[in-house]
Amino acid sequence: MSHMRDLRLYRLFTFSLLLLTACGQTPVPWHANDMTGYMPNLSFTLTDANHNKTVSAEDFQGQIVALNFGFTHCPDVCPMALHQMQSALSKLTESELGQVQVLFATVDPKRDGVAEMKAYAESFGDTIGLTGDEAVLAALAKQYKVSVGFGDANEEGHYDVSHSIVTYVFDRHGAARLLVRPNNTPEGIASDLSRLILEQS
Repeated sequence: MSHMRDLRLYRLFTFSLLLLTACGQTPVPWHANDMTGYMPNLSFTLTDANHNKTVSAEDFQGQIVALNFGFTHCPDVCPMALHQMQSALSKLTESELGQVQVLFATVDPKRDGVAEMKAYAESFGDTIGLTGDEAVLAALAKQYKVSVGFGDANEEGHYDVSHSIVTYVFDRHGAARLLVRPNNTPEGIASDLSRLILEQS
């Protein structure tokens, strides 16, 4: 009888140990860079150019938000980054799609007014263009360590703008979670988005 009791205790101990081991497993790595705890929560008040209304970060609570910085005169990297996100979104289910919102914040508000941002953003699916006060947009870029530089204007008034090529992904609570870079694949980004959706549902 004592032997059977000891056997049951041993089995219980072994099962408990297995549970503890499982709980202590190394987390599965993300495809994008894990930014959890390294960046401030999503915070802004700007103009939603698509609908010509003032919006804040709180309006997107409950959604996974992908925030990209750029400008409408950008010849290459901005379209590439937005196409990258659209390609990733195309791999999500219809249900998942409704839980992700892409935002495109201009770093060049002098040239990117409501009309320009609306036309540009809407050429990339359901992307929402954000514009507004120059100082507010500059502060937003600085908040997420997006470097921005302006070249000298030519005789026609045209000038180049350099900026970091990154997309930040925030969870349903507005917490910065991932940093998407140009070398991330659409499949990897889609996998990360699906994981965030499941994590927060």
